[in-house]
Amino acid sequence: MELYPMISFCYRVSPLPIHTAPMEDCVVAWYITNPFSTRRSEQITNIVQQFGTEVLTLGGDNWRKSEENYTNPDKCLMPPGTGSFSFSWYNQGFNHLNSHPRPSATLKVEAGRVLLQRLHTINALIGCLLILVHPQAYSQAIDIFLELLQHPKKTSDPEATMAILKDWATPFNVSP
Repeated sequence: MELYPMISFCYRVSPLPIHTAPMEDCVVAWYITNPFSTRRSEQITNIVQQFGTEVLTLGGDNWRKSEENYTNPDKCLMPPGTGSFSFSWYNQGFNHLNSHPRPSATLKVEAGRVLLQRLHTINALIGCLLILVHPQAYSQAIDIFLELLQHPKKTSDPEATMAILKDWATPFNVSP
């Protein structure tokens, strides 16, 4: 067995870091188990339990929200569902050449903003991981953040974008 096996060869939960690589020498994603202390993990769980039902969506025609892809909510520690948290993104199905990026709808409601505020330290720690493992990606992400901070009118909702950026603590455009 490889030191860092591909995800398709692992059990559902692996104690080792695992990765997906559709082509040889081209890792698309890493899954690193337990990157945070027990205290931080419990903090994340508590925050998502408290605010998740207000911002995570379940049900509908979209495959990401289909209830058949989730465990029965009565059996879950955290609310099942999908949440999109981005300070600036293009909605799927919209021509990006004719529109401006916008904040996720989940961050325009108070529960989403509070969730973001409560995850501030954790999101900052995730950014620290990125600067260590991929400094170039970190730098590119920060460039995008600074560009929108200096020119919020490049988004479809400058006021909401600026309010969200005040609480944004990760170099990623999408918050976990």
